[in-house]
Amino acid sequence: MAHSQIIAIVVGGFVEEGRNRKAAWIEGWWCDLILMAILEDEYWATKRKIDGA
Repeated sequence: MAHSQIIAIVVGGFVEEGRNRKAAWIEGWWCDLILMAILEDEYWATKRKIDGA
């Protein structure tokens, strides 16, 4: 996942809940796996803010 995609997820209300360092070998590079999550009430609050309600 590109940094710009992570930024979009965070702006959408998601938070990083975990990170597995060097969890995957992809195209010659060790990559971290990042666990992102959002709670239902946080989702609706973010949606209302984005929709302008």
